[in-house]
Amino acid sequence: SWTLAGGTITGGTITRSGGAELGFSPSSSSSRLVNVIWPGDFNLSNGQVRIGGTWTFSGTATIGNGTSGWMGFEDSPTIGAGTYTLYGGTLGMYGNGGAQTLTLGASVTVQGSGYLGSYVGAGGVSGVLINRGTIIIEGGSEQLHISPQTSFINTGLVQVKKGKLNVHTGWGNSDGGGAGTVQIGDGSGEGAISFDGSVTVSSGTFNLNNGSLGLYGTGGPQVLTIG
Repeated sequence: SWTLAGGTITGGTITRSGGAELGFSPSSSSSRLVNVIWPGDFNLSNGQVRIGGTWTFSGTATIGNGTSGWMGFEDSPTIGAGTYTLYGGTLGMYGNGGAQTLTLGASVTVQGSGYLGSYVGAGGVSGVLINRGTIIIEGGSEQLHISPQTSFINTGLVQVKKGKLNVHTGWGNSDGGGAGTVQIGDGSGEGAISFDGSVTVSSGTFNLNNGSLGLYGTGGPQVLTIG
Protein backbone atom coordinates (compact mmCIF):
# COMPACT_ATOMS: atom_id res chain seq x y z
CA SER A 1 0.00 0.00 0.00
CA TRP A 2 0.98 3.61 -0.57
CA THR A 3 0.22 6.82 1.35
CA LEU A 4 -0.06 10.18 -0.40
CA ALA A 5 1.40 12.82 1.94
CA GLY A 6 1.09 15.94 -0.22
CA GLY A 7 1.23 16.21 -3.99
CA THR A 8 -1.29 15.69 -6.78
CA ILE A 9 -2.40 12.71 -8.85
CA THR A 10 -3.89 14.00 -12.09
CA GLY A 11 -5.96 11.95 -14.51
CA GLY A 12 -6.30 8.23 -15.00
CA THR A 13 -7.86 5.40 -13.03
CA ILE A 14 -6.71 4.52 -9.51
CA THR A 15 -6.58 0.72 -9.50
CA ARG A 16 -5.64 -1.45 -6.53
CA SER A 17 -5.11 -5.19 -6.22
CA GLY A 18 -4.09 -7.88 -3.75
CA GLY A 19 -5.45 -5.94 -0.78
CA ALA A 20 -3.16 -2.95 -1.41
CA GLU A 21 -4.71 0.52 -1.09
CA LEU A 22 -3.82 4.15 -1.71
CA GLY A 23 -4.06 5.99 1.61
CA PHE A 24 -3.85 9.66 2.54
CA SER A 25 -1.85 11.29 5.29
CA PRO A 26 -3.75 12.80 8.24
CA SER A 27 -1.10 15.51 8.57
CA SER A 28 -1.13 17.01 5.05
CA SER A 29 -3.90 19.18 3.56
CA SER A 30 -2.21 19.29 0.14
CA SER A 31 -2.93 15.73 -1.04
CA ARG A 32 -5.05 16.04 -4.18
CA LEU A 33 -6.88 13.88 -6.70
CA VAL A 34 -7.69 15.76 -9.91
CA ASN A 35 -9.80 14.36 -12.78
CA VAL A 36 -9.53 10.78 -11.57
CA ILE A 37 -11.64 7.63 -11.80
CA TRP A 38 -11.80 5.61 -8.57
CA PRO A 39 -13.31 2.14 -9.02
CA GLY A 40 -14.70 0.29 -6.00
CA ASP A 41 -14.74 1.59 -2.45
CA PHE A 42 -12.69 4.33 -0.78
CA ASN A 43 -11.45 4.02 2.81
CA LEU A 44 -10.14 7.41 3.91
CA SER A 45 -10.04 6.70 7.67
CA ASN A 46 -8.41 9.75 9.34
CA GLY A 47 -6.67 10.93 6.16
CA GLN A 48 -7.17 14.24 4.35
CA VAL A 49 -7.78 14.55 0.61
CA ARG A 50 -8.81 17.30 -1.78
CA ILE A 51 -10.86 16.46 -4.88
CA GLY A 52 -10.51 18.68 -7.94
CA GLY A 53 -11.91 18.57 -11.47
CA THR A 54 -14.04 15.57 -12.36
CA TRP A 55 -14.57 12.84 -9.76
CA THR A 56 -15.83 9.53 -11.13
CA PHE A 57 -16.89 7.32 -8.23
CA SER A 58 -19.87 5.09 -7.48
CA GLY A 59 -18.76 2.92 -4.54
CA THR A 60 -18.83 3.53 -0.79
CA ALA A 61 -16.45 6.09 0.72
CA THR A 62 -15.77 5.77 4.45
CA ILE A 63 -14.59 9.07 5.91
CA GLY A 64 -13.22 9.32 9.45
CA ASN A 65 -11.84 7.05 12.14
CA GLY A 66 -14.28 8.15 14.84
CA THR A 67 -12.78 11.59 15.42
CA SER A 68 -11.13 13.00 12.27
CA GLY A 69 -10.52 12.71 8.54
CA TRP A 70 -11.90 14.81 5.69
CA MET A 71 -12.66 14.89 1.97
CA GLY A 72 -12.81 18.41 0.58
CA PHE A 73 -14.07 19.33 -2.89
CA GLU A 74 -12.46 22.27 -4.66
CA ASP A 75 -14.40 24.96 -6.54
CA SER A 76 -18.19 24.35 -6.94
CA PRO A 77 -18.72 20.78 -8.15
CA THR A 78 -21.61 18.36 -8.24
CA ILE A 79 -20.82 14.98 -6.72
CA GLY A 80 -22.45 12.63 -9.19
CA ALA A 81 -22.74 9.31 -7.38
CA GLY A 82 -21.60 7.18 -4.46
CA THR A 83 -22.38 6.48 -0.82
CA TYR A 84 -20.43 8.58 1.69
CA THR A 85 -20.39 7.09 5.19
CA LEU A 86 -19.10 9.41 7.92
CA TYR A 87 -17.45 8.08 11.09
CA GLY A 88 -16.59 11.36 12.79
CA GLY A 89 -15.16 12.75 9.56
CA THR A 90 -16.15 15.61 7.24
CA LEU A 91 -17.43 15.72 3.67
CA GLY A 92 -17.13 19.34 2.64
CA MET A 93 -15.48 22.07 0.62
CA TYR A 94 -11.82 23.01 0.37
CA GLY A 95 -11.90 26.80 0.36
CA ASN A 96 -10.60 28.78 -2.61
CA GLY A 97 -11.09 32.15 -0.91
CA GLY A 98 -14.33 32.88 -2.76
CA ALA A 99 -17.96 31.76 -2.88
CA GLN A 100 -18.47 28.03 -3.36
CA THR A 101 -21.39 25.62 -3.74
CA LEU A 102 -21.19 21.87 -3.15
CA THR A 103 -24.02 19.88 -4.74
CA LEU A 104 -24.91 16.30 -3.85
CA GLY A 105 -26.33 14.71 -7.00
CA ALA A 106 -29.43 12.53 -7.23
CA SER A 107 -27.37 9.30 -7.01
CA VAL A 108 -25.51 10.34 -3.84
CA THR A 109 -26.24 9.06 -0.33
CA VAL A 110 -24.66 10.55 2.80
CA GLN A 111 -25.03 8.68 6.10
CA GLY A 112 -23.47 8.27 9.53
CA SER A 113 -22.02 10.69 12.09
CA GLY A 114 -19.85 13.70 11.31
CA TYR A 115 -19.93 17.00 9.44
CA LEU A 116 -21.37 17.80 6.03
CA GLY A 117 -20.85 20.91 3.91
CA SER A 118 -18.32 22.78 6.05
CA TYR A 119 -15.01 24.17 4.87
CA VAL A 120 -11.97 21.97 5.47
CA GLY A 121 -8.29 22.81 5.09
CA ALA A 122 -8.95 26.39 3.97
CA GLY A 123 -11.95 28.70 4.22
CA GLY A 124 -14.00 30.80 1.83
CA VAL A 125 -16.23 33.88 1.91
CA SER A 126 -19.48 31.91 1.58
CA GLY A 127 -20.48 28.29 1.19
CA VAL A 128 -23.74 26.68 0.08
CA LEU A 129 -24.66 23.00 0.29
CA ILE A 130 -27.37 21.67 -2.06
CA ASN A 131 -28.79 18.19 -1.56
CA ARG A 132 -30.46 16.53 -4.55
CA GLY A 133 -29.69 13.04 -3.27
CA THR A 134 -30.33 11.32 0.06
CA ILE A 135 -29.13 12.23 3.55
CA ILE A 136 -30.08 9.52 6.02
CA ILE A 137 -29.53 8.95 9.73
CA GLU A 138 -30.80 5.64 11.07
CA GLY A 139 -28.68 4.77 14.13
CA GLY A 140 -29.83 5.94 17.55
CA SER A 141 -26.34 7.22 18.48
CA GLU A 142 -25.65 8.92 15.15
CA GLN A 143 -25.31 12.71 14.96
CA LEU A 144 -24.77 14.46 11.67
CA HIS A 145 -23.99 18.19 11.54
CA ILE A 146 -24.93 20.16 8.42
CA SER A 147 -22.65 23.16 8.58
CA PRO A 148 -22.03 25.10 5.35
CA GLN A 149 -21.01 28.68 5.96
CA THR A 150 -24.05 30.31 4.31
CA SER A 151 -27.03 28.00 3.69
CA PHE A 152 -28.38 24.50 3.05
CA ILE A 153 -30.89 23.77 0.28
CA ASN A 154 -32.70 20.45 0.13
CA THR A 155 -34.40 19.33 -3.07
CA GLY A 156 -33.81 15.64 -2.40
CA LEU A 157 -34.56 13.47 0.64
CA VAL A 158 -33.52 14.09 4.24
CA GLN A 159 -34.53 11.17 6.44
CA VAL A 160 -33.81 10.99 10.18
CA LYS A 161 -35.15 7.64 11.37
CA LYS A 162 -33.21 7.63 14.63
CA GLY A 163 -30.39 9.81 15.94
CA LYS A 164 -30.10 13.54 15.36
CA LEU A 165 -29.47 15.95 12.52
CA ASN A 166 -28.02 19.25 13.79
CA VAL A 167 -28.34 22.14 11.35
CA HIS A 168 -25.99 25.11 11.83
CA THR A 169 -27.22 27.30 8.96
CA GLY A 170 -30.36 28.52 7.20
CA TRP A 171 -32.51 25.89 5.47
CA GLY A 172 -34.39 26.12 2.18
CA ASN A 173 -36.35 23.35 0.48
CA SER A 174 -36.18 24.58 -3.11
CA ASP A 175 -33.58 26.03 -5.48
CA GLY A 176 -36.08 26.99 -8.16
CA GLY A 177 -36.99 23.37 -8.91
CA GLY A 178 -39.04 20.89 -6.95
CA ALA A 179 -39.15 20.99 -3.18
CA GLY A 180 -37.35 18.34 -1.16
CA THR A 181 -38.75 15.77 1.23
CA VAL A 182 -38.01 15.67 4.96
CA GLN A 183 -38.96 12.70 7.12
CA ILE A 184 -38.31 12.75 10.88
CA GLY A 185 -38.76 9.68 13.03
CA ASP A 186 -39.72 6.06 12.39
CA GLY A 187 -42.34 5.79 15.12
CA SER A 188 -39.81 5.02 17.86
CA GLY A 189 -39.58 8.60 19.17
CA GLU A 190 -35.84 8.84 18.55
CA GLY A 191 -35.42 10.86 15.34
CA ALA A 192 -34.79 14.63 15.62
CA ILE A 193 -33.74 17.67 13.61
CA SER A 194 -32.36 20.56 15.68
CA PHE A 195 -31.43 24.05 14.49
CA ASP A 196 -28.50 25.93 15.98
CA GLY A 197 -28.97 29.61 16.75
CA SER A 198 -31.63 31.81 15.15
CA VAL A 199 -32.53 30.09 11.89
CA THR A 200 -35.15 30.64 9.18
CA VAL A 201 -36.65 27.61 7.44
CA SER A 202 -37.89 29.23 4.24
CA SER A 203 -39.90 26.45 2.59
CA GLY A 204 -40.80 22.79 2.48
CA THR A 205 -42.83 20.14 4.29
CA PHE A 206 -41.47 18.32 7.33
CA ASN A 207 -43.16 14.97 7.94
CA LEU A 208 -42.95 13.80 11.58
CA ASN A 209 -43.54 10.20 12.64
CA ASN A 210 -43.08 10.52 16.39
CA GLY A 211 -39.93 12.54 15.74
CA SER A 212 -39.03 16.07 16.83
CA LEU A 213 -38.18 19.36 15.17
CA GLY A 214 -36.72 22.12 17.32
CA LEU A 215 -33.73 24.13 18.50
CA TYR A 216 -30.21 22.99 19.37
CA GLY A 217 -29.50 24.71 22.68
CA THR A 218 -26.58 27.14 22.66
CA GLY A 219 -27.16 28.73 26.07
CA GLY A 220 -28.34 32.03 24.58
CA PRO A 221 -31.52 33.43 22.96
CA GLN A 222 -32.65 31.57 19.84
CA VAL A 223 -35.47 32.02 17.33
CA LEU A 224 -36.71 29.40 14.87
CA THR A 225 -38.69 31.05 12.06
CA ILE A 226 -40.88 28.86 9.84
CA GLY A 227 -41.92 30.29 6.47
